[in-house]
Amino acid sequence: MTRLLEALGGCLLAAAPLFAGDDATFVFRAGLTPEAVVPAVRLAGASGTATMTVRLGRDGRGAIVDATVLLEVEAKLPRGAEPTALRIHNAPAGSAGPVVLDAGPAPAAADTGRITRIIEVSGGDPNALAALRSLVSRPELYYINVSNAARPNGVLRGQLLPARSELHATLDGPAGVGAARVIVQAARDGAGAVRSGNIAFELACRLAAEQKIAGLRLRSAGTILDSGIDPAHAITASAGQSALFRVVDVAPSNGTGVQALAALLRDPTTFSLDLDAAGRAQAVLTARLERDDGQRRALESVHFHSTLASRDAPGRSASVWLTLEPGRDTGGNPTAARALFDADMELGEVGRVTRLELRRGAAQRVLDAGIAEAAPLQLESGRGNLLRAVEVDPARLEAILRGAGKLSLALETTAGVLQ
Repeated sequence: MTRLLEALGGCLLAAAPLFAGDDATFVFRAGLTPEAVVPAVRLAGASGTATMTVRLGRDGRGAIVDATVLLEVEAKLPRGAEPTALRIHNAPAGSAGPVVLDAGPAPAAADTGRITRIIEVSGGDPNALAALRSLVSRPELYYINVSNAARPNGVLRGQLLPARSELHATLDGPAGVGAARVIVQAARDGAGAVRSGNIAFELACRLAAEQKIAGLRLRSAGTILDSGIDPAHAITASAGQSALFRVVDVAPSNGTGVQALAALLRDPTTFSLDLDAAGRAQAVLTARLERDDGQRRALESVHFHSTLASRDAPGRSASVWLTLEPGRDTGGNPTAARALFDADMELGEVGRVTRLELRRGAAQRVLDAGIAEAAPLQLESGRGNLLRAVEVDPARLEAILRGAGKLSLALETTAGVLQ
């Protein structure tokens, strides 16, 4: 079954689902030392590392409804200094701050010990959810604190540093409009310095005309992080909906790239995302990067895309777009929507389209484009485009938004089923 891909605000991102109800995952790391505790602790041989993974769960409208936090701590402490508590505090380095998340009692860990805790945060704890939204946006203002009975203020402490961040950009320019997600992952050493990593570029746009894409890069003053697209390897993006996905590795031997990666993680808002085209002096689409703070703007439109193929005939395919344009009441809740099906088909022979629909599972119909078997669409040359608009009631719209990740598009023809 072909996976649906979705994005918000009028554009589509390929290669990863960005559903309105999509979860967001963030990873942070910290080097733990007794000297970082406020006031500082002198404890010979004490050290540690911590990894914190935060998953923010969203509903169909993009609102955060719950969260899961995984804490993994490696603590090296002398006998008699075993940890008894593991907490997340809110304060910058050099200051002590209040507890925002308590992982509960820590197990005894003499000399070397591993502490693993899972914290489930429900919608009934709005203060904890608000703290996590702030943490994923400004992790440097939060720290992990390991304490014990003798030192309740802490025996090990470390400020959180991002190891995986999700950044976003709403693109605009002379070529059209677009949306992008940039996923940054970094490997850090024990002191917290970035040593290597990778960047995934996910871009979708609506272009007014065909473009030869000759560059996709992040820029900040003289710092550049390049996706690997250049004039010698230009990519043709057709007019209308286009999508692009690239991953670039930053190796430890690439000192300039590692420095740029560290700068990106430190303050991504100083970087712009630029899409360049052959023969154009300026970027055809550009935008300043924004941190994903766990919030989602109200949906203006929602887009699905599937590339469909026939299991029986490899030459038969279709590229199908489904656009939902929901109305909103004053509270931001979905009202009736218009759904637009747009399919480019290549059947390889004269054929007829008998059905186009959005499905759950193998055959449960969720939304139909309104093509009846009694009045099919004839494709005289074996190829063509199909446009159909239908109305969607609020209940069905809500069901689609809530269950987007389990849906697929299917096209039935007299030459077979494409899905």
